[in-house]
Amino acid sequence: MKDASTFLSPKEIEIKYTLPEGGESSKKFVISMFPALDGREILTKYPQGLLMSAKNYEVSREMLLKVMTYCAAVLPDGAKLVLESSALIENHCPTTEVLIKLEKEVILYNTAFFFNARTSNFLKGFLRQLEDGAVSALTRFAQSLSQQTSQPSES
Repeated sequence: MKDASTFLSPKEIEIKYTLPEGGESSKKFVISMFPALDGREILTKYPQGLLMSAKNYEVSREMLLKVMTYCAAVLPDGAKLVLESSALIENHCPTTEVLIKLEKEVILYNTAFFFNARTSNFLKGFLRQLEDGAVSALTRFAQSLSQQTSQPSES
C-alpha cells in the first residue's frame, strides 16, 4: 500500500465541482511530483491515450490509474489516502468532473517545466505532433464511418 508521506514535493489542492442535485461542493487532495522513471513513462504514453481510438483507451486507462497513484484524498480527520485502485478512485472522486479536474491538476503540476522559455519550442513541437496525430486519427475514423454508411445493406 502506497503512503502519501513518500510523495515528492506534495501540494494540497481543492477541487470544486457541481453536485448532481445542484449546488457546489469541493474535495481536498494532495498531489505529488512523479519520480523520474514513472514520470518519463507517463509523459511518453499519456498523449497516446488522448487520441480518440478504442485501441488507445486501454493505454489511457492504464496511465490514468498510474497518475492517480500520485494523488491522495484528504479525509475529514486529515489523513491522506492514496488513490491506488479503481475502487478508491470511485469512492473519492464522486463524479467524472472531479476525476478529470484532478487528473488535469496532476499533469499540469508535473509538466510545469515545459512552460519555461527554454522548453517552450519543445512543447510547441510536441503539441503540434499531438494535434497532427489527433487530426489524422479523426480523419481516418470519419472516413471509415462514411464507408460504412455508403455500403448498401444486405437485408
